[in-house]
Amino acid sequence: MVQSFKTQKSFFEQLATQFPELDLTDHWNFVDNYYEAFKPLYICTKKMQAEHVCLPDFYMAWLMAISEVRKLNENPFTPELMNSLTTRLKALRGSRAFKMALFIDPRFNYRGSKFFSPEEKMEIQGFINETWQRIHQLQTPSSASHMPNVSLNSSEHNDDFDEYLTEMYGGSVNMDHELSETRFLQQLQSIDLEPRQNHNYNVWDHWLRRKTTHPELHAVSMIVLATPSNQVSVERAFSALGLVLSNFRTQLAEETLTNILLVKLNKALFPQAISAAYNWKEIELKDRVKRMANE
Repeated sequence: MVQSFKTQKSFFEQLATQFPELDLTDHWNFVDNYYEAFKPLYICTKKMQAEHVCLPDFYMAWLMAISEVRKLNENPFTPELMNSLTTRLKALRGSRAFKMALFIDPRFNYRGSKFFSPEEKMEIQGFINETWQRIHQLQTPSSASHMPNVSLNSSEHNDDFDEYLTEMYGGSVNMDHELSETRFLQQLQSIDLEPRQNHNYNVWDHWLRRKTTHPELHAVSMIVLATPSNQVSVERAFSALGLVLSNFRTQLAEETLTNILLVKLNKALFPQAISAAYNWKEIELKDRVKRMANE
C-alpha cells in the first residue's frame, strides 16, 4: 500500500494544486523513510508465506532483513527497528527446536564457526541424541512386530543363556545397534567440522542426499526441518475448511471432514504415497495370471 502511494506522488502533487488541503509536501519525507525502512521486513514477510519455511530458512530471512535495515544509517526508523529485530532474534535462539535446526545447517554451523559456544554445542548434541533415541524407540516395536514367528532350533541362540554369557564375560549380543550408536555419535560430533555453505544453500537437499550415509542424522533432520516456523499452514487449513464445510455440506461427520481435509491439504504428496504403498508390478502380474487362467 505504501509503495503504491509512493508511486502516485506526482498525482497527489497535481491534486494538491486544486485542493490545498490535500497538500502532502511536509509528509513525503516521512513516507520515503517509512517505505525504505520497512521494505526489508515486507520482503521477509513474503518469504514467510511460502508453503513451508523451515526454521533455518526463517532465521536466514530474518538476518537478511537486519542486514538491509542496518545499511540505512540516516533513516530515523533504523535504530528502533534494529533493536526490535535483534531482540526478537535472540529470543528465537533460545528455543530448543531452533538450536537443533541451526546446528544441522552448514550455513550456520561449520568448521571454524563461532555461531555456537562449546557449551551450546554439547547441549545441542544432547538434544539431537535424545531425539534419535526417541525415534529409535518408536521404530523398534513396529519392526519387531512384523518379524515372523519361527521356532528356535539347536543352531540358534537362547536369550537366557546369552544374557548369562554377557553377565560373565561382558560385551553385547546386539553388536549392530552398538555400531549404529557409535557411528551416529561420531557423525554428530563431526557436523561442525564441515565446510561453510552460502546463504542460498538448500539444507533440505543437503540431508536428503545423506539418507544412506547418515541414516540416523537424516531421520532427526527430517523431523527438525519439518518443524513449522509460522502459522501459514494453519491459515491455509482454515481456508480449506471454509471451502469444504459450506452451507450445502453442514452434515459431514467429523471423520469424513478430517479425511477430506487430509486429502485436500496433502494432494501433492498422494501420487508418491500411493505408488510407495503398493507393489503395482506384483498386482499387475497377479491380474495377468488370473486373466490367463480364466482364458
